[in-house]
Amino acid sequence: MKSIFYFTAKNGKMVFPDRGAGMLRSYLIASEGKEMEAILGVRKKIRSNQQNRFWHGVVCKLLSDYTGHTPEDIHYFLRQKFLSEPEDVLKIPKSTTSLSTIEFKELIENVQIWASSDLGVVIPDPEPSGEVGVI
Repeated sequence: MKSIFYFTAKNGKMVFPDRGAGMLRSYLIASEGKEMEAILGVRKKIRSNQQNRFWHGVVCKLLSDYTGHTPEDIHYFLRQKFLSEPEDVLKIPKSTTSLSTIEFKELIENVQIWASSDLGVVIPDPEPSGEVGVI
Protein backbone atom coordinates (compact mmCIF):
# COMPACT_ATOMS: atom_id res chain seq x y z
CA MET A 1 0.00 0.00 0.00
CA LYS A 2 1.25 3.48 -0.84
CA SER A 3 0.55 6.55 1.23
CA ILE A 4 1.17 10.19 0.49
CA PHE A 5 2.36 12.53 3.24
CA TYR A 6 2.49 16.28 2.68
CA PHE A 7 4.95 18.53 4.44
CA THR A 8 6.75 21.86 4.14
CA ALA A 9 10.53 21.98 3.92
CA LYS A 10 11.98 24.37 6.52
CA ASN A 11 15.65 24.66 7.45
CA GLY A 12 16.40 21.25 5.96
CA LYS A 13 13.64 19.55 7.94
CA MET A 14 10.16 18.24 7.15
CA VAL A 15 7.40 20.17 8.91
CA PHE A 16 4.11 18.28 8.84
CA PRO A 17 0.65 19.80 9.21
CA ASP A 18 -1.48 18.68 12.16
CA ARG A 19 -0.97 14.96 12.82
CA GLY A 20 1.12 14.26 9.71
CA ALA A 21 4.33 13.41 11.54
CA GLY A 22 2.53 10.96 13.82
CA MET A 23 0.79 9.34 10.88
CA LEU A 24 4.12 8.96 9.05
CA ARG A 25 5.70 7.46 12.17
CA SER A 26 2.80 4.95 12.48
CA TYR A 27 3.15 4.05 8.82
CA LEU A 28 6.88 3.44 9.23
CA ILE A 29 6.34 1.30 12.34
CA ALA A 30 3.75 -0.79 10.48
CA SER A 31 6.22 -1.21 7.61
CA GLU A 32 9.12 -2.32 9.82
CA GLY A 33 11.71 -4.37 7.91
CA LYS A 34 10.25 -3.61 4.47
CA GLU A 35 12.12 -1.80 1.72
CA MET A 36 10.57 1.61 1.25
CA GLU A 37 10.51 4.13 -1.56
CA ALA A 38 10.45 7.91 -1.11
CA ILE A 39 9.81 10.20 -4.07
CA LEU A 40 9.97 13.90 -3.24
CA GLY A 41 8.74 16.77 -5.35
CA VAL A 42 7.19 20.19 -5.03
CA ARG A 43 3.45 19.79 -4.54
CA LYS A 44 1.35 21.50 -7.16
CA LYS A 45 -1.83 23.14 -6.02
CA ILE A 46 -4.68 21.46 -7.90
CA ARG A 47 -7.65 23.37 -9.27
CA SER A 48 -9.87 24.81 -6.57
CA ASN A 49 -13.49 24.00 -5.81
CA GLN A 50 -14.31 27.61 -6.75
CA GLN A 51 -12.66 27.16 -10.15
CA ASN A 52 -14.52 23.90 -10.66
CA ARG A 53 -17.89 25.49 -9.77
CA PHE A 54 -17.19 28.38 -12.18
CA TRP A 55 -16.20 25.92 -14.93
CA HIS A 56 -19.35 23.81 -14.67
CA GLY A 57 -21.79 26.50 -13.48
CA VAL A 58 -20.77 29.29 -15.85
CA VAL A 59 -18.49 28.17 -18.68
CA CYS A 60 -20.11 24.81 -19.54
CA LYS A 61 -23.62 26.11 -18.74
CA LEU A 62 -23.34 29.17 -21.01
CA LEU A 63 -21.99 27.10 -23.90
CA SER A 64 -24.60 24.40 -23.27
CA ASP A 65 -27.38 26.98 -23.42
CA TYR A 66 -25.91 28.42 -26.63
CA THR A 67 -25.32 25.14 -28.47
CA GLY A 68 -28.12 22.96 -27.10
CA HIS A 69 -25.63 20.27 -26.06
CA THR A 70 -25.56 18.97 -22.49
CA PRO A 71 -23.11 20.56 -20.06
CA GLU A 72 -21.37 17.16 -19.82
CA ASP A 73 -20.90 17.06 -23.62
CA ILE A 74 -19.57 20.62 -23.57
CA HIS A 75 -17.16 19.71 -20.76
CA TYR A 76 -15.82 16.75 -22.76
CA PHE A 77 -15.61 18.78 -25.99
CA LEU A 78 -13.65 21.58 -24.29
CA ARG A 79 -11.30 19.10 -22.66
CA GLN A 80 -10.70 17.49 -26.04
CA LYS A 81 -10.20 20.84 -27.78
CA PHE A 82 -7.96 22.46 -25.17
CA LEU A 83 -6.36 19.66 -23.14
CA SER A 84 -5.31 17.16 -25.84
CA GLU A 85 -1.74 16.96 -27.03
CA PRO A 86 -1.53 18.15 -30.67
CA GLU A 87 0.44 15.07 -31.74
CA ASP A 88 -2.04 12.69 -30.08
CA VAL A 89 -3.85 10.95 -32.94
CA LEU A 90 -6.74 9.83 -30.71
CA LYS A 91 -7.10 13.27 -29.04
CA ILE A 92 -7.54 11.84 -25.56
CA PRO A 93 -7.82 14.87 -23.26
CA LYS A 94 -6.34 15.33 -19.82
CA SER A 95 -8.76 15.37 -16.93
CA THR A 96 -9.44 18.79 -15.45
CA THR A 97 -8.93 17.24 -12.00
CA SER A 98 -5.21 16.93 -12.74
CA LEU A 99 -4.77 20.62 -13.56
CA SER A 100 -3.08 23.04 -11.21
CA THR A 101 -4.88 26.24 -10.27
CA ILE A 102 -2.73 28.13 -12.77
CA GLU A 103 -3.35 25.59 -15.58
CA PHE A 104 -7.10 25.73 -14.86
CA LYS A 105 -7.07 29.55 -14.98
CA GLU A 106 -5.29 29.36 -18.36
CA LEU A 107 -7.87 26.84 -19.62
CA ILE A 108 -10.72 29.19 -18.70
CA GLU A 109 -8.95 32.12 -20.39
CA ASN A 110 -8.38 30.08 -23.58
CA VAL A 111 -12.03 28.99 -23.66
CA GLN A 112 -13.15 32.61 -23.11
CA ILE A 113 -11.08 33.74 -26.13
CA TRP A 114 -12.30 30.86 -28.31
CA ALA A 115 -15.98 31.23 -27.32
CA SER A 116 -15.90 34.96 -28.02
CA SER A 117 -14.09 34.77 -31.36
CA ASP A 118 -15.62 31.57 -32.78
CA LEU A 119 -19.12 31.58 -31.28
CA GLY A 120 -19.74 35.16 -30.22
CA VAL A 121 -20.42 33.94 -26.67
CA VAL A 122 -19.03 36.12 -23.90
CA ILE A 123 -17.98 34.18 -20.83
CA PRO A 124 -17.49 36.59 -17.92
CA ASP A 125 -14.31 36.70 -15.92
CA PRO A 126 -14.55 34.93 -12.60
CA GLU A 127 -14.71 37.20 -9.58
CA PRO A 128 -11.96 36.70 -7.02
CA SER A 129 -14.22 34.11 -5.41
CA GLY A 130 -14.39 32.30 -8.78
CA GLU A 131 -18.17 32.20 -8.63
CA VAL A 132 -19.64 34.62 -11.17
CA GLY A 133 -23.34 33.90 -11.47
CA VAL A 134 -23.17 30.63 -9.58
CA ILE A 135 -25.93 30.04 -7.07
